[in-house]
Amino acid sequence: PTVLTVHDLRIARMPETYSRPRRLFLESVVPASLRRADRIVAVSNDTKQDLVEYFGVPPEKIAVSHNPVPAGFTRVEDRPLLESVRAKYGLPEAFILSVGKIEPRKNVDRLIEAFARAKERFGVGLVVAGRRDPSFGGYHDRLMRMGAERGVVFTGYVDDADLPALYTMARLFAYPSLHEGFGIPVLEAMACGTPVLTSDTSAIPGVAGDAAVLVDPESAESIADGLERILGDEPFRARLVERGYERARLFDAGRAAGAIVELYKKILFRPEPIC
Repeated sequence: PTVLTVHDLRIARMPETYSRPRRLFLESVVPASLRRADRIVAVSNDTKQDLVEYFGVPPEKIAVSHNPVPAGFTRVEDRPLLESVRAKYGLPEAFILSVGKIEPRKNVDRLIEAFARAKERFGVGLVVAGRRDPSFGGYHDRLMRMGAERGVVFTGYVDDADLPALYTMARLFAYPSLHEGFGIPVLEAMACGTPVLTSDTSAIPGVAGDAAVLVDPESAESIADGLERILGDEPFRARLVERGYERARLFDAGRAAGAIVELYKKILFRPEPIC
């Protein structure tokens, strides 16, 4: 018996966001893997819909099981640790945080445009944490030029152990991705007590619920409005933090693991033969 977990179907929705070799590989292996699987686990309802729409997978073959908050993501109260991480990555005193591989899908160019407006009004920095995708060198070079003009800090790769400290120190977490099959960084930030701004597209609203400010990721103006709403309203910011804690608790690792175990049991012990 074979259970296949699908984290996103960007290959169907946004094939241009892959390098040519990677795209050709996925266009071959994904349909074949879907046909071979006895059951499919989708990490979001949005991904389930993509399976049905783009690949014709019968809905009854798909189970939805959300990703949990990764272990270790909680608010950091150790001040010396926070300051050591700040020094390690050269972080400003007050900043907006973006986390993820630097590629066009993560939409960092529009975030930098939006940040320019918020920077003048609120005096915050922008920290972009993540390694560059070598497939998009031109995009990365353009971001470097934009960032140099606006004082953006690019940390490069950040150790997983340091991420909770970055989330904790950030005034807000900005994740205006153009497409996600789930969006784990949204939950990581919430679990660390950081208010979240994110996209109103793909699977992200189903993850964020009412615990984040949702914006149009294709509009720098919409992103800027969202940044200013959070930075300029401290009571609202505090409410987002509390809602974020509550939202993150819904994505419990034990619950997610239990759901997967039950699915495996149904497949392994079902009376009918597997075709």
